[in-house]
Order: sequence, then structure tokens, then C-alpha cells
Amino acid sequence: MKKLFIILISAFFGLQLNAQVNSAPFVVSEATKMNVVYAGIENPLSIAISDILPENLYITANKGSLKGTNGKYLLWIPYQEKGSVDITIYHFKDGKMDKIDTRTFRIKSVPKPVAYFGSKESGDITKEEIKSVEFITARLENFEFEGIKFTVKKYKFVYVPKKGNALFFESNKSAFSDQMKECLSKATKGALIIVTDIYVAFPGSEDLKLLGGLVLTVADNKK
Repeated sequence: MKKLFIILISAFFGLQLNAQVNSAPFVVSEATKMNVVYAGIENPLSIAISDILPENLYITANKGSLKGTNGKYLLWIPYQEKGSVDITIYHFKDGKMDKIDTRTFRIKSVPKPVAYFGSKESGDITKEEIKSVEFITARLENFEFEGIKFTVKKYKFVYVPKKGNALFFESNKSAFSDQMKECLSKATKGALIIVTDIYVAFPGSEDLKLLGGLVLTVADNKK
């Protein structure tokens, strides 16, 4: 009897499904609740069947697109796609295409990243640290796939001095405007730096609004 292995590859986990190949329907020997692919990115997929050469496999997906050969594939799902995707495996031999099995993967969204002002999410920031920061960044943390880069698209910036009126700015890019830079260069102890309404995107996605924002308090330089 042949065995089918479908492995969703990531940096931190592998998911393997086994099924006996015969004339009867497949029986999945492991729970399938972890069968997940992510919309908007290329999901590595490895497929192997005992007694069948990888080059004799033909793979299809009912959503998105597949590329690759010899058991190694990349499955891309459009960012807006929801629900699930069916992966069907065929055996191509002697001019005939025999269906082996179809497996269903749930489609999930890529998690939203965390916004940073330099190395800070919140709390105190010294005047010396402020000098080295020129833009807002967004980092995707503790996610299985590496290499997904988010771009900060826009945000609102508020500087609240310990005494005096708050100053409000808006930016349509990650970098600070000249007015923001001038404001930060004059930051004094006890002032607040607030960044809200932060929108980010990764290639192929729409603009995503992050929950919350950044709130930092200007402190004296560390001695």
C-alpha cells in the first residue's frame, strides 16, 4: 500500500497527514484541524507518495495558484480569499491521470504586526534614543513564516509637551516629516510622543489598521 504525505512547511512547525492509498476512500490517520494556509503569501507545500516518483505527481488547487515541481510547491492564495482551499493530487502514468486524493486547508489571515518607535513600543525613551529614530516601523513577531515585510503607510503623530499645547501631525509614509523631526529635536523631559491610526501593508495586501498605538514618555539621557 502507498502512503501519502502532505507537509505544510514553516520555520517552526511541520504538518504531516498520512492516508492509505487503495481503491477504497482515503482514511486520514491524523487530525486535520491544523491544516492552515495564509492568504496573501506563498505557502511552501511538500507532497510525497510512497512508490510514486515526485515527477509523476500532478497537483491542483481550486483557489489561488500553485507553482513548483517534483513534490515541492508554493501555494499562493489571494489576500481577500476566505474559507478553505482544496488541494488535489493526481498520478500521471502511461498518458492517464488518476486522482489520488483531495485535502482541504483552512485559509487564515496573516497576523497584524507590532508598531515600533525605534526599539520602543511604549514606556520611557531618552532624548538620546530619540535622535536615532527617523521613522515608524512594523514588525511581525512570532509568526511561522519568515521574510514577510510590512510597510508603514500612514499614521497620526502627536507631541504633548509637559507645558503648553499639543502639536498634531500626519504622515503618509513611515519616515518623519521635517516638522516632526524639528519637534522631536526639541523634546523635553516629561513630554509625550503619541502615534495613532497606524496603517500598514505587506506586498499584495490592503492597508491594515493596527490596534492601539504608541505612547512614549521623554526621559533624561541615561548616565
